[in-house]
Amino acid sequence: MGDNSAYGKPFVEKQLQTLANHLLLTSENIPEIGLYKGKTGICLFFYLYSSYSKTEFYDNSGGELLELIFEQVPAETDISFATGLAGLGWAIEFLSRRKLIDADTDEVLADIDEALLECYTGKSSTADDDSMLQIVPYLLMRESSKPRVEDDACLKILRQLKWLVDLQIQSIFQNRDANYQHRLSIDNLLNVLYHLIANPNAGGNNYAFLLPTLNAVTQINNDNLLAEFTKLTHLLLALQTRVSDPQIHHQFQLIIQLLRNQTAAISNHHGFAAEVNSIAKKTSIDLIYQLPLHLQPEHNGPYQLSDDTFWHGIVENINKHKPGLDGLAGLGLHILNRAS
Repeated sequence: MGDNSAYGKPFVEKQLQTLANHLLLTSENIPEIGLYKGKTGICLFFYLYSSYSKTEFYDNSGGELLELIFEQVPAETDISFATGLAGLGWAIEFLSRRKLIDADTDEVLADIDEALLECYTGKSSTADDDSMLQIVPYLLMRESSKPRVEDDACLKILRQLKWLVDLQIQSIFQNRDANYQHRLSIDNLLNVLYHLIANPNAGGNNYAFLLPTLNAVTQINNDNLLAEFTKLTHLLLALQTRVSDPQIHHQFQLIIQLLRNQTAAISNHHGFAAEVNSIAKKTSIDLIYQLPLHLQPEHNGPYQLSDDTFWHGIVENINKHKPGLDGLAGLGLHILNRAS
């Protein structure tokens, strides 16, 4: 357990209770089911808060909300990670792995696996979108959930999805011009790096094909991407350990330093406001793009949640209309992570 003295533990626990109560009162009326902006993100917070506080009430609240989510999932729905089925499936697998729910996830998530495969099977590897990349966190969570025998039906579907992701990455970085690579979203670039880290045989061992896109990212000037730039740096540090070519390794080092300069400039220019505005997003990104323990970045010291003024400053600077991991649930998880 970490040192809670910097937090003022009674104060922190009071604010966690306040957040939990607020989310409890509003969760059923939120139309979105998604992980980032809807009920699924709140459900995660309830289960993790219950585990921290040893309060069965919020465990029950998480279970009731999860049942409501499944009841509200329409027959044809968004399959994306941020707002749809892939994010819901990731959350269920995450909760099962943490032993916060008791579920046979291969059975519970079979329909989601099949929906994803049905959506992407037949997509040309030269399609104009890179939407396949958005399911990478879900796919990696599912693949590593438990050992499976070779003829397992679930394993076959997951391998097909993984093959489609590989095709999508090859298409983007080998068959497209540089302009298309430069338009790759930061979120999907994170997904590409996460996939490459988890699959050492994908992409060779030099990753030179990433350099034009990464160089383009270093030219982006967007203060709202502090959390993304930070995680991008961490993922590149992990990937860099596999680069065998000295020249490419050096180019990776230069890009990493440029990204560090960007994050420092954003923090220095906007100070605390920039940190606060990205606090929930940082938490969700760290939770989703998890690295092996020996590659985890060092954490900064705990935020000084020691008085009401500081607390209200955080709440006012975060979008309270985003109750999922991008908003209040993410803020709650951040406090839980630092208080534990």
